[in-house]
Amino acid sequence: MILLDVDLLVDVTMTAACDHEAARSWLQSRLAGTARVGLPWASITGFVRVGREPRAWERPLPVGGALAVVRSWLSRPCSWSPEPRPRHLDRDFALGRPRPPLPRPASRGPFSTAIEMLPDRDRA
Repeated sequence: MILLDVDLLVDVTMTAACDHEAARSWLQSRLAGTARVGLPWASITGFVRVGREPRAWERPLPVGGALAVVRSWLSRPCSWSPEPRPRHLDRDFALGRPRPPLPRPASRGPFSTAIEMLPDRDRA
């Protein structure tokens, strides 16, 4: 299972995007497969908003065009749109529970903590 973000959806669709061809090819292969491809509503609505922004694109998408693209993704058998359940925040983010402070290596810059906390399988 994989969840798609706004940036990828924009790169896939907007031909002026830097990574358009690679992103388009990658998503086409995923949507042709059997592994689940998640399209969260936040990513879908973000894509529609960014894709139709005339300040970002010389040729922005019309709303109908953006919605047609989204409908084509959602029509694939492997696609789905994850929805949070009622206890989503409490379970997944452990609200109200004290958390230990994260270590901050001083010599590696401001983003080193996030990188250091990722398991090896999640590092690029």
